[in-house]
Amino acid sequence: MSEHRFPDRLKLWQYEIERLAKQKGLQFPMTVFELVDIEEMSEIAAYHGFPTVPHHWRYGEESLRVKKQHRYGLGRYYELVIGTLPVYGYLMDSNSIVTQKSVIAHVIGGHAHLFANNIFNKIMDPNILNVLGNDAIHYDQYCEIYGKDRVKEFYDWALSLEFLIDQDSLFLRRTPKQLSPEERQKEFDKKRRGGRIEAREELPFYMEEFLNPKSWIEEKRKEQEEDIQKEIDIGKGLTVPRSPQKDILLFLMRYGILEQWQKEILSMMRRQSYYFSAIMRTKFMHEGWSALWEERILNEPHLMMGKFDLSTFAQEMAGVQYKSPTNPYKFAYDIWKDIEFRWNTGRHGQIWEDCETYDIRDNWDTFIVFKNILDEKSGDHKEFEQGLNEFLAFKQALFDGQLGWPKEFFVRNFFTTEIMIPAWCDYQKAFFEHKALYDRLRQMEIFEKDFESYLKEAKLSHSDDCTEEELSFEARRSLYRDLDLLDSEFYLWTIPEVKRQFAYYEKLLDFRKKFKEKQIDIPPFHVPDSWIPHALRFPGKVELGAGLKKIFEVASYYDDFVFMEEFFTKDFCERQGYFLAKQKKVWDWQTYTAKDHWVLETRAFERIRDYLLFQFTNANMPVIKVEDGNYKNNNELYLKQYHSGVDLDYWSKDGMYVKDVLERIFHIWGGDKPVHLETIIAKKEDEKPWWYSWYQTDEKKGGEIEEISGSRILYTYSKSGFEEENLGGVKFPSPF
Repeated sequence: MSEHRFPDRLKLWQYEIERLAKQKGLQFPMTVFELVDIEEMSEIAAYHGFPTVPHHWRYGEESLRVKKQHRYGLGRYYELVIGTLPVYGYLMDSNSIVTQKSVIAHVIGGHAHLFANNIFNKIMDPNILNVLGNDAIHYDQYCEIYGKDRVKEFYDWALSLEFLIDQDSLFLRRTPKQLSPEERQKEFDKKRRGGRIEAREELPFYMEEFLNPKSWIEEKRKEQEEDIQKEIDIGKGLTVPRSPQKDILLFLMRYGILEQWQKEILSMMRRQSYYFSAIMRTKFMHEGWSALWEERILNEPHLMMGKFDLSTFAQEMAGVQYKSPTNPYKFAYDIWKDIEFRWNTGRHGQIWEDCETYDIRDNWDTFIVFKNILDEKSGDHKEFEQGLNEFLAFKQALFDGQLGWPKEFFVRNFFTTEIMIPAWCDYQKAFFEHKALYDRLRQMEIFEKDFESYLKEAKLSHSDDCTEEELSFEARRSLYRDLDLLDSEFYLWTIPEVKRQFAYYEKLLDFRKKFKEKQIDIPPFHVPDSWIPHALRFPGKVELGAGLKKIFEVASYYDDFVFMEEFFTKDFCERQGYFLAKQKKVWDWQTYTAKDHWVLETRAFERIRDYLLFQFTNANMPVIKVEDGNYKNNNELYLKQYHSGVDLDYWSKDGMYVKDVLERIFHIWGGDKPVHLETIIAKKEDEKPWWYSWYQTDEKKGGEIEEISGSRILYTYSKSGFEEENLGGVKFPSPF
């Protein structure tokens, strides 16, 4: 891109969207937007948003893929954002004005906020643009000094290993376990006992063979001899590393037979990998959070003033948020909304989880307010009755459309649970909010007495295609900037918005006045027998209306795995209708052949949750560690896959990928000593014939962990080529 391109009109809308985002509590750094065409976007996407990176053919390949994807309608880029300082957002110039508004809100309210506030994103280097630029300069210098072909070949090797890092090392300090001499001696004595099981009481002699079979004892003895020898070798410095090391790139940099420029290239690759691993750690949360705030910001009436603006936005959101467990724009968005809903209405904690009574669960919103009134007015029956009657009258007035919400919202209880308790929380603080809004409104009217002169200035400094409303965004911004109040509540709220809020709280206060004057009829209500025992079982008021506070807390301290583990609940799973599916042979009576057909496997929550968590474990990639850098005391490199359910790609092209990567590690290790990789090839479940009776199950996962069978395989690459050795069968727990 030769120049910065961002039209005045969009800049004005950016000011307004930033104001609305701050008004809603979002915090974000300065954000710079640029308009690009598809040719430029394909290049930017290929380079992951960075203008300068080391040259490599894969970036060109990715650029061509994006262009073809766009040309044939197989995909579309609305924007691309990178978490630097400032945040950069690239927008497609073919987007409509409505799409540009939604994308700006998506970036500012979503990605930029998480980049600045999430602890897992804060660790990313904000100066990565300069870092990658320097890497590109050094790469070009190495090509000139050491030869282009040689450097590019080594860069290819490094790319093959880009994910062999320890993603958790950014947040955890891994130190080997240090034992005192006494503790070490106890460990040795324990191992020398041969793993025998000692009976707790005296047993007949013939039970010894049953408790400690000779074959088992011999197997344990050999394992323990190996462990003891390994401990001795570690003490002598013959075994490196002391414990299995996941950061293979770092290990190769330290112990591989490499020239300095080769170590620098591995260091470049490692830097990039750690930067992107921090992004991948929260990618699921990012997209859901961004979709949530994009929707809320664009729901402001003045952002959708065009004839077809609202329908265009709704159509685009529906296209992006198609329902799929792999679509974070919908799946994570639903979880964010569910968190807010649960913490708004008290549907969390033991009081909710231990409730199995239908009368309570089906009327939870009324029950939880009843429980809080009971706790607050405990000991005073008259005060309790007065408080409960006030809530019942408030609920009826809300449903009748008397408190600022259309009564149509409560037909068939469509939005009752989402609105009622937040509205009750507003009612409880109405007096203080009403007074604060009144004072703010009076002050703003004083501040904005010169608004017209600022508006005239804005008209002179901007092009004619900007509307007066759009120019008013710049005028207000300039006015409050001159007053040094740009981050104050006075700028973040406009006078019409304050008046609208003021009118809402005025209705609430008017209702309170009528209730105290006994002008409101109290609807009849009978407290179910189960309510009081359950309320008394959990003493203390339940905090209501805390949904917004909770999602901001989650956005700051969670990553994708913990987010899914904690908030993908059984209630959410069943309400959304998630299930696991599998392929099965089905007989086709038209062609008289057995065909693969997708069938429902299970709706069991535990299995679905475990499957989803499995996708977020180690970014769904194999876990490989360095076991020994001096294997057989011969400087051979021994790698081991810790099988967590993710197989190596040993089936594609006759294992070409495994062979090629091992060969490249062999050359990086020095090209002299063999490199070994121990892995497990899992045995696939036997395919049942089409006539086999099969039924899906809704049963919960049992207490016993399912096991997967497989074979331990040792791959070796040396000067003589690639070898494969079967080390025997093995069983390991299923990840889901």
